[in-house]
Amino acid sequence: MAVPAVLLLPGAGARCQGFFPGLVDSLVAEPGCRVIGQDLPEPLAAASARLHEHIAGLGTGPVVVVGQSLGGAVALLLAHEHPEDVAGLVLLDVTPINDAVLCRRAERGCRAVASVCRIPLI
Repeated sequence: MAVPAVLLLPGAGARCQGFFPGLVDSLVAEPGCRVIGQDLPEPLAAASARLHEHIAGLGTGPVVVVGQSLGGAVALLLAHEHPEDVAGLVLLDVTPINDAVLCRRAERGCRAVASVCRIPLI
């Protein structure tokens, strides 16, 4: 029996590099396990459609999605909108955003905070 690939979705502003230290190494050590790191696609409102295209392009069949924080909310959207792509879900500290309008608002808010953080302090 083939082991499904594991798709990692980090939280907002995070990258897959450094995703839960030790998790990727543990998964890679499992015989036959394929790990796919995917930073959150933008815009978030279209994330599940873009992930669906990405998964189809991999040719791996359904994947187990590990979503952390906002990545967990995106994983839930993917499972809801494209259930054929998802073999299982692992949700870590999920952000409860489950509709496109709220995703757009959260995205705008994150951009505003990021802009403020770039202002040099005197």
